Amino acid sequence: MNPWDWFLQFERDAHARNDLDRERMARLYNEGRGFRESDPDRAYALFGEGRRQAERLEEPWWALFYAFWQVEARLFFQRDYRDVLRPAVEAVLEVRKPRYAGFPFRFSIFYDLVSAYMGIDPLGYESELRQTLAGLEGEAAGVNNGGCLLADRYAALAQTLGDWDGAESAVRRMMGHAESLPAGPGRQHFGVNGQSILCNIAFNRGDWERLAEHAAAGEAAARRIDYRMLVAEFQLWQAYLAHRAGDAAAAARLRRLAVAQVGRLKKTPSGNWFKALCAWKLFDEDVAGALRVCDREWKTIRGRGMLAYECYCHVERCRLLARLGRPLEEELAAARAAAGKLRAPAPRLAELDRIQGGDVATGS
Repeated sequence: MNPWDWFLQFERDAHARNDLDRERMARLYNEGRGFRESDPDRAYALFGEGRRQAERLEEPWWALFYAFWQVEARLFFQRDYRDVLRPAVEAVLEVRKPRYAGFPFRFSIFYDLVSAYMGIDPLGYESELRQTLAGLEGEAAGVNNGGCLLADRYAALAQTLGDWDGAESAVRRMMGHAESLPAGPGRQHFGVNGQSILCNIAFNRGDWERLAEHAAAGEAAARRIDYRMLVAEFQLWQAYLAHRAGDAAAAARLRRLAVAQVGRLKKTPSGNWFKALCAWKLFDEDVAGALRVCDREWKTIRGRGMLAYECYCHVERCRLLARLGRPLEEELAAARAAAGKLRAPAPRLAELDRIQGGDVATGS
């Protein structure tokens, strides 16, 4: 079943009845999604307006639809996890009620709960995440994009664990499922996201040929569906590769395009964006420059509830400070405090102990 069939049929019926209130309520979705990168806060507010209109019109499915999209906006547009867990859990509890039997976005609501836990502390919730994902296996087959969503989360979890073979296997499954979807934005969405994940995998393996292949394919695909942040991300990977190859003109041009694109958006760049910038600096053995990139990354995401990501930034700052021979005590204390917020702090604490002991090899 295509979950959007319900949405489109509702719009058509409201238009045929000249029901302007319900037409307006439905149109708020496309209006909000149009701001997903240029103004994520505006997107969130429009979904909230849609929810209020649905409640006023006594349309419970639409109220839940917009509650779901508010969670989506928090997770993927604003990248702000501070207050996302409660509404994600509330949506799961709501969709389990009998009145939502057949609700077309049921699977996606569970996906968002998994994504919330993963964005906050994936290692700490690894057991719960695997249990939830296993429980969703049976439902995925009956959902239009269920196989794509499930494989996407398996790929994300594998990346967190540094399991690049597992991540590639999962993303290939996701892209395979996407090929069976009808032609259109949904199918293209998973293809573009798949190329982004494959870029990260290739980078971590040091496979520059594959990184070039996926960055070029990803940029072309992202342009087709106007995913501007991902266009910039793919361009930055290509700039990094040109820099490695000694093509200064191409590297400067691509980097300039990528930075200008991000500067026009209000969406927070992904970890891959900062990873590519930092890799550029480290290739030049500019450790101080890499530290400035890491500082900017931490300042961009601090206080947004991404506990594991914040801890990672602190650890990397310690590693770079140690390589520069600078004092570590203050940053080590901050990193250990950040690790203390995790459910499973031991791996990061052990990493900090190694850095303090002089082992500054690149981390995960």
